[in-house]
Amino acid sequence: MGVALVAVFLLIPASVPAQTDSDPTSVEDLRAEKRRIQAERIAAAKAIDATNVEIDELNDALSVLRGWINSQELVVATSRQEATSARNGLNEAQAQVDAITDEIDRLGVQIKNEAVRSFLDERGGASLLGSGDPTTAVRQDSLSRYVLGSNDDLRDSLDHAREQLVVGQQALLAASQLADSTRRRAEADLATLQGASEEHAVVLAAAEERLDHLLAERQSLAELDASVSTRLSAAEALLVDLLSGANGLPGSRPVLVGAGDIVHAGFGVMVHVSIAADVTALFEAAHADGINLGGGGYRDSEAQIRLRRKHCGTSDYAIYEMSPSKCRPPTARPGSSMHEQGKAIDFTYNGSIIKRRSGPGWDWLAANAASYGLYNLPTEPWHFSTNGR
Repeated sequence: MGVALVAVFLLIPASVPAQTDSDPTSVEDLRAEKRRIQAERIAAAKAIDATNVEIDELNDALSVLRGWINSQELVVATSRQEATSARNGLNEAQAQVDAITDEIDRLGVQIKNEAVRSFLDERGGASLLGSGDPTTAVRQDSLSRYVLGSNDDLRDSLDHAREQLVVGQQALLAASQLADSTRRRAEADLATLQGASEEHAVVLAAAEERLDHLLAERQSLAELDASVSTRLSAAEALLVDLLSGANGLPGSRPVLVGAGDIVHAGFGVMVHVSIAADVTALFEAAHADGINLGGGGYRDSEAQIRLRRKHCGTSDYAIYEMSPSKCRPPTARPGSSMHEQGKAIDFTYNGSIIKRRSGPGWDWLAANAASYGLYNLPTEPWHFSTNGR
């Protein structure tokens, strides 16, 4: 009885779940998931605000975009090879159709000539047969049979050539469609590559602007707080390393603010005349609330011009437009800082730079600065400007 039960169990197949097309772990689903994740990473990198994120995040975004460019370059190379191969196939198919068409024309002419010759031979043969010479008649009959047989062979060749022409024309149509589709795919892949390069250039340009800001801000803060200036210097180094392998993009020539547009807003802060009233009102409101704010505002561009001439070169391009990462040491472009426009303030509270997003000084500014037209740069708690940069 026990042996019988064992035999029965051995005959029962083990229950193994079969992988179906709907299995979420199938190879195609995994590939689709990978493509989705890559697309999300690329979309996030394209949408990054390079002026506000941490340097590591900026580095990751540029790496993602660079990887996208590299992979798309391979795609373009492959699609171009496929397009070239398809175009060569089209040329070969066209050459075959042309050769068959020429052969059909040749056979047609040959058949026509043979028909004429046969007609003439038949007329001549009739006269010979009428002559009563049996030897000549036999020879003419043999010649006529040869001519007729030759015409049959030519017609068979013509029929075969016409069949080959149909096949060749079908192959030509398929080759033409393939060449057209591969060409359009290659054009689309190239457009995607160009788009990827443009997206990378946009983020790269923003990174250059970020470096401009850090360089200028460090110089501005050196007098207010050495530790913050040192911290910004470390961020500069990361950005310079990040941009060192890229072609630094030139900036547009800035419009420098003249000293006549800068006024004293009170509390030791110089700003552009267009925001002076709001800045004065901000300081007065803060002091009325018991918040002792101060800070640094306008910075003259002349000092920056001298540094650029020393570190970057003496041409107008080197001074005003060349990427800051190309200077030795890296030096901000004149006029790139909101401080040089008189539209930014690095705030202090009780004489110390505001380093954290907490405490009385920060809390008051976070709640009230926007009412006076000033907005914080998220990576720098102390820095407020008219555009948040």
